Amino acid sequence: MQRGSIRAAACGLSVLAGMASVAVAAPVAREDLSVLSARVRPSVVEVLGTVDATGETSYGTGFVLRERGLVVTNAHVVRGVSQVMVRTIDGALLASVDVLEADPDVDVAVLRVTGLAAPPLEAALDAPDVGTRVLAIGHPRGYEFTVSDGIVSARRSLDSHPDLDLIQTTAPISPGSSGGPLLDLAGRVVGICSMTLMEGQNINFAVPVQQVLPVVDRALGFERALEADTPSNLADPGALAAWIRRYRERGQLVRAGELTRRALARHPRNLALLTEAAEVAWARDSLPELEAFVRQMVRIDPDFGPALQLEAVHLAETGRCEQAIGVAKRALMAGLEAPRAAAAHAVLADCLARAGRA
Repeated sequence: MQRGSIRAAACGLSVLAGMASVAVAAPVAREDLSVLSARVRPSVVEVLGTVDATGETSYGTGFVLRERGLVVTNAHVVRGVSQVMVRTIDGALLASVDVLEADPDVDVAVLRVTGLAAPPLEAALDAPDVGTRVLAIGHPRGYEFTVSDGIVSARRSLDSHPDLDLIQTTAPISPGSSGGPLLDLAGRVVGICSMTLMEGQNINFAVPVQQVLPVVDRALGFERALEADTPSNLADPGALAAWIRRYRERGQLVRAGELTRRALARHPRNLALLTEAAEVAWARDSLPELEAFVRQMVRIDPDFGPALQLEAVHLAETGRCEQAIGVAKRALMAGLEAPRAAAAHAVLADCLARAGRA
C-alpha cells in the first residue's frame, strides 16, 4: 500500500512539474485559445426540446454552419423530441426551429432557426492528422458554453458505426455536449462531437465534417424543394396532405413531420392534414402525438372514420381490446376507404378472438 502511495505521489509531482514548465513557456498559446474561444463561441447554441415519451426537457449543442440561421447538431439530440428550441450565448431563446434533415446513420441533424444572426463557422477542407490539437465547445451536464481542448488521438470506426471513419479525441465530450463543434486552432470545424466511451477515460468521438456536409447539402436541397414543389402560400391543404403522405411512404419521416408542422400552422382544423399528422406520429412511434392528433380530430368531428380507425388500432395494440371493439365498429359505421376498413376489420377479428367471441 505504501509503495503504491509513493508512486502515486511521484506521478502527481511529475504532472505538476510539467504544468509549471508549460505555464512559463507557452503564455501565447493560452492567449491564442482565449481569443479563438471568444470568436467562435457566439456561433455555438444550446438545443433544447421536449422528449415525447417522458415530457422531460432534452439538452444538446449545435453550431452555425454554411450560412446564418442554419444549425448543425446530432440526430440523436432531436430524435423523439418535439418543440425544438435554440438558446444563444446571450440568453435569447429562439422557438421558430425547423428540422430540415436528420440522418441517424451519420448522427447528424440540420435545423433552420429563424432569428439566429450568429455568423457561420468555417468547415475544414481536410481531415485532421493524429496529434492535431483541437477545441470542443458544448454544454456538458448543463454547464453552458464550456470550452475544452485536447488532441486527435486516432481515426477509427466502431462496431456501432462501422461505416463511419470517426475522429477519436481527448477533448472531453459529456451528455449535453453532443452536437457541438470540434475545431482546429484556426477555428475551422473538423467534426461534430457525437459520443463518449463511458467505460473508458477520456475516449471521445466526433463525426468528421466531411461526412457532415453532404447531410447539410441534402437539407438545403429539401428546403428549396419545399419552396418550389409545395404551394408557396401553403394554401391548398389537400396538396399538402398528399406531399406529407408521399414523404411518409418513402420513409422520410423528418421531412413529413416538418411539412406537417408548417401545414397545420396554417390549417389547424383540416381533417386530412390531421390524419396525415397522426400517421406520421404513428410511424415515428410517438404515441403521445398520435393520441393528441386523434383527440383533436374527434373534437372536430366525433364520427370521423379515419380518426376512429387509428384510435381502434392504437387501443388494440396497447391491450385495450374491449374499447377497441367498440371504436372499430363506430369507424366502420362512419364509412372508410378500403385499406382503413380492412384495418378496422382486423382489429375486430383480433380482439374478438382474444375475448373468445369470434
